[in-house]
Amino acid sequence: MDMPVTHSDASNMPIRFQPLPGDGRVAFAAEACIAAMSLPSACQRCAQACPAGAVRVGEAGPELVAACLGCGRCAAACPNGAIILKGFPEAGKLPSGNAPLHVECWKVPASLTGHVALRVPCLGGLDAGQLLEWQALLGDTPLHLIDRGWCTQCRAGGATHPARAALDEVARLLLACDLQAQEQPRLAHRPL
Repeated sequence: MDMPVTHSDASNMPIRFQPLPGDGRVAFAAEACIAAMSLPSACQRCAQACPAGAVRVGEAGPELVAACLGCGRCAAACPNGAIILKGFPEAGKLPSGNAPLHVECWKVPASLTGHVALRVPCLGGLDAGQLLEWQALLGDTPLHLIDRGWCTQCRAGGATHPARAALDEVARLLLACDLQAQEQPRLAHRPL
């Protein structure tokens, strides 16, 4: 994706993303940011989600204060979609076919992920909304987030898999809507 990016949100108002100073992977839309539109204390989710402590929320919204890992966990944590990162597919764009869609971390060599895998910077950069959208687009085709067992050693990972919160939220939302999805996004443990 080229920065800046303009798109429309649910109210059809254009939102303009500008790159945050740094390596250019992170872009931010002030008009969608709770903290930028009110007070920095109003929302700190992006800063709290950053495993590298690279995000700080100031009066103008989030800013990078350290080296960004590019994992996208700040974007996944943002309740308004005010942050986007390069490397994550745009809404509605998925590989075609009826084979299960495997989503893999970029750190896994491409030769090991298979030709149908969707590669992202980090599985922790996917939020529940994105996973639900993808599963809706896929229908009955399974959506598997592939866990190679490396996340515990990665700075963007941790003791709990970085996609676990989003997957738990998907399950909670489907249950709350009384939807018994035959297929829902899930972790597939496939150590190398």
